[in-house]
Amino acid sequence: MTLLKAMIQPISGYFFKSLLFGLFCCYSLSTTLAQENTIPPPKPKKEKKEWAPLYFTGARVGIELLHLAESVLGSDRSGFEINADATVNNKYFFVVDFGLERYRRSDPANSYEYTNTGQYLRVGLDYNLLHKKTDDEAVSFGLRFANANFRHEIAYELTDSFWGEFEGNAQERGLSANWVEVVASFKVRLLKNLYLSPNFRIKFLAGTNGDTLIQTADIPGYGVAKSSTRASVNYSLLYRLPFGIKN
Repeated sequence: MTLLKAMIQPISGYFFKSLLFGLFCCYSLSTTLAQENTIPPPKPKKEKKEWAPLYFTGARVGIELLHLAESVLGSDRSGFEINADATVNNKYFFVVDFGLERYRRSDPANSYEYTNTGQYLRVGLDYNLLHKKTDDEAVSFGLRFANANFRHEIAYELTDSFWGEFEGNAQERGLSANWVEVVASFKVRLLKNLYLSPNFRIKFLAGTNGDTLIQTADIPGYGVAKSSTRASVNYSLLYRLPFGIKN
């Protein structure tokens, strides 16, 4: 018995130590797995936004209708204006306008007549708010940079009690003016490839150059020169040229 007891005591001590070591390992492993499960997954990387390639989707050319009506009806303002735009991705309109205008002011009571004749050019860019909805019509906002070159003259008659009646004339050439426009416009399809484009403009005059003898009364493309800010409405009839890539 003494020998058996002496053999059991070392085995029991070894078994007890092994059991404690196994329990410790199980606890450590379960704790590690629990921590791994609580770690949040990594956030997905944001994909870089890829810019859509630019492609030509069409062009329009036309004429402004109010100028045409005033010329036909014999208004104090006459002339014509040609409009053109090129469309990119059905989103952007690159716009060019060219016009000729003649203004005439007269006052029989004061015996004078003022005339102003010249041409103007506007270039700019519009953004189409309906580019995702339709290829045929548009609502757009944009900017224009404009320049006018013109000449003006004034003819007058004076009556003096001593000198009697005499006539005079003064003129200036090589005059210019610059301004900026904020434009809201629509393109409404009337028939296939034919559009009516009403547009509303707010103009900001930067200044005129060259008028040293006669005060400029009118500026081609801008209007009355005495105001540094003007608002106007135009109506263009446009034809869409039959080429370009549609969405």
